[in-house]
Amino acid sequence: MRTKKVKVWAHRGASADYVENTLPAFAAAIALGVDGVELDVQLSLDGQAVVAHDENLQRLAGKDVMINSQSWSQLKKINIAANRGGRERMPLLKEVLELLNPTNILVNIELKNALLTYPDLEQTVVDLVSEQAMTDRVIYSTFNTESVVRLSRLVDPGRCALLYAYLLTRPVWLSRILGIRILHPHYKVLKIPGYSAFCQRHGIKIHTWTVNKEQDILRMLRIKPNAIITDHPELVFKLMRERP
Repeated sequence: MRTKKVKVWAHRGASADYVENTLPAFAAAIALGVDGVELDVQLSLDGQAVVAHDENLQRLAGKDVMINSQSWSQLKKINIAANRGGRERMPLLKEVLELLNPTNILVNIELKNALLTYPDLEQTVVDLVSEQAMTDRVIYSTFNTESVVRLSRLVDPGRCALLYAYLLTRPVWLSRILGIRILHPHYKVLKIPGYSAFCQRHGIKIHTWTVNKEQDILRMLRIKPNAIITDHPELVFKLMRERP
């Protein structure tokens, strides 16, 4: 029986082996026994919440198309596995939540509003989560501090997280200013001695991303953030089992 000291979240589903942010990727993550999944949400031209990371579909579909320029009826026809020689479509957030609902897996929804602004993105996502009665299983994250504040007015602030890739020199102070208790730093930030433990001592949960290399996973397991977000959950589980 695996002892879970650090939670393991599948980044965009089991994205190392499946097309990221697709229903098969999330189904595979469920089968692996992860504690949580991370996914990304944007809005289509007609206001549908779709699960996709990149604002442009060039990397996945080989098409220079912006997601917010297309309606859902157009987006669902685009093969986002084209660059991998397969065939998949991007899912709606509703579809992913329906897949995850029967499980006990935590869902980290990243709102992709750091580069582009989507009117009503926060409310749209919160409403979809509420419709699935999954409010107590979802954490909302974003790089956008204004969006964090908007989210904290719609849901329990304890379910809102700020994403960041560089060092925040005063993480506890900023968390208090924003009214949140979760931070999502890039794993390199946690290489600063005592950073994670300092935040945790002040009641802040640390969920770190995206930890894929064995040496980095081992280091994070020693540091013990609250959760590791990874493309390779099976490798994290293996290293957990092998640790004394």
